[in-house]
This record gives sequence, structure tokens and C-alpha cells, in this order.
Amino acid sequence: PHDDDRAEVLEPTARSIDDAFEFVQAPGGGRLRGIVLHKLMEEFLTGELDDGDPAQVEERADTLLRELTGLGGEAPSSHPDPAEMARTAARTLKFKEIAALRPHLVSEVPIWSNSRDRILTAGRADAVAVQENVLLAVLDWKSDVSPSREDRSGHIAQLTDYVTLIGAPKGAIVYMSLGEVVWIEGRR
Repeated sequence: PHDDDRAEVLEPTARSIDDAFEFVQAPGGGRLRGIVLHKLMEEFLTGELDDGDPAQVEERADTLLRELTGLGGEAPSSHPDPAEMARTAARTLKFKEIAALRPHLVSEVPIWSNSRDRILTAGRADAVAVQENVLLAVLDWKSDVSPSREDRSGHIAQLTDYVTLIGAPKGAIVYMSLGEVVWIEGRR
């Protein structure tokens, strides 16, 4: 499934081993913002970053932005604002539903499936809530500021696949910028 917050899927090409580690700049401010927000959420959940220290979060957002763009000095005004990204990510953890699940959230969980129809599925859930080896929910962070009906339908379809594949009872699309959490029920 397509996820606008993630890098585009590209066709494989023949390259030398020397090219394997070249930096590829992420296109567009929206995509950059999404990547930085996802990374901040990951670092909050792993304990690498303290959401209680706004200055540290903003500094980390700025560092991530510079790493992604290869920038040195002042970031161009066309790039996302590190302060805004820091506030958005930290605020997301305070959403009532997210705060309740936070002690149980595991970040960046790989999802693999091989159906009876020989369809292989591979993905990565942004976060999964697990308590005493029981799956509670799958979360999908979205940085969209104005998702269309089509975007929302795509988000629901992707999350429904993830919820079904891992057997979670429910999932949530977390629209970080909008302060909105949309729950879906798992298929039984």
C-alpha cells in the first residue's frame, strides 16, 4: 500500500556497491516534514528523545532536517519548521488515546505475511501496542495537514491490512497535525 509519509517505491536498478550509500534527498517539504515527524515519534517511543524537553526536541528536529537535506547553515524558508515539528510530535503523545497506550507502544514493527493465494506482504507499522504479549492496537502516524477523502480511504485500507495481518483487534490512524485519531476495528 502507498503511504504518502514514506519515500516512494522505486524499481530496482543495477548499481555498484560504491553507489549503495549515496545520499538521496527526500523530495518536497511535506515529505520531509513527515519523515522528521515519524523519526521523532520513533525516538520518543524508544526513549532516545525526551518529549518533556521542548528545546531538545526542536534541536533534534532541526538536526534530522539538516541530515535529510544535506544542509549546513540556515534552513531555507521552504523547508519545514523544526519548532512546529517538535510541537506537533510532542503534542501527539498527549492525545488522550495515545497517552493511554503509550506505556505499551513498540515503535517500527515489521509486518510480514504470505497468504494462501501466495501474495507476499511486507510493511512496517509505525507503532504497535502490546501488553503482556497481547496485541492491543496498531498505530499509523500521519503528518497530513489536509488529507483528502481519497487519502483517508487509502490510509484506512493500509491500516486495515496491517491490523488484519498481525491479528490486532483494532488500529488507529493518528493525524498528528489535526489532533485527530481515527479508529478502525480488525476483521474477524
